[in-house]
Formats: sequence, structure tokens, C-alpha cells
Amino acid sequence: MEKFSITYMLKALFILNISQNLAEKQYYIRNISTETGSQCPKECQCYDFQVSCPALTDDILNIPADTKYIVLKQELICEDVRLQKLLKFAKKSHIKLIGQCRRNSLSKIYLLQDVTNLFSGEMYDNPCKFDTYR
Repeated sequence: MEKFSITYMLKALFILNISQNLAEKQYYIRNISTETGSQCPKECQCYDFQVSCPALTDDILNIPADTKYIVLKQELICEDVRLQKLLKFAKKSHIKLIGQCRRNSLSKIYLLQDVTNLFSGEMYDNPCKFDTYR
């Protein structure tokens, strides 16, 4: 019985140590971002040249300068003005967008990477061009 208690306590201490290290790592990642003058959008995580967000936020362009990927987990509406701004920014900044959007009028789903590659100011004026990519 005593051997079982010691084993249980050692496992509990090990798990506690791991969770403290993970919490410190997240705190460290946030601090590095702040100290270098770059920010991370609210509700997002910024690490390893990547910004990962559960949804498209108004401050999505407030990202670290070394960002190479933006991951958006929520399915978006392709015509959303915020998404269009992000598409232009990503194209100009050579940032890869990972996620999906749905075109309202057609209910088709597109990968953000494909929409970024297609993006031009006239994309939404020319639905035929947009619809050739699925």
C-alpha cells in the first residue's frame, strides 16, 4: 500500500511539473512577442513563425513581423471585408493563410491558400475567375 502511495505521489508531482513548464512556455512565448515590439492578436497564439486563431479578429493584422503562417480555425465568409484585407496583406507580406472560407452566393468552400493565390482587386467582380478554383 505504501509503495502504491509513493508511486502515485511521484506521478502526481511529475504531472504537476509538466503543467507548470507548459504554462511557463506559453508565458515566455507571449513575453518574447511583447519584448520584441510585436503583438499577438487577442485570443490567438503566436509561436514558431505562426499565428493561430480560433476566429478572424479585428486586430488580426497585429502580428509579429516574422510571421510566415496564419491559421484560422473558423470557417469564414469569403466576402468578409476583414478577410479581404487579410488576403491583401498576406499576399503582399508573403504569408501563407491556412483555413477555409465559404462564398455566400454559391455555398462553396475554398481553401484560404487558393483564395490568396487568386486574389486581385477584381476577384469578386469576376465570379467566373473565382469559381474555377475548388
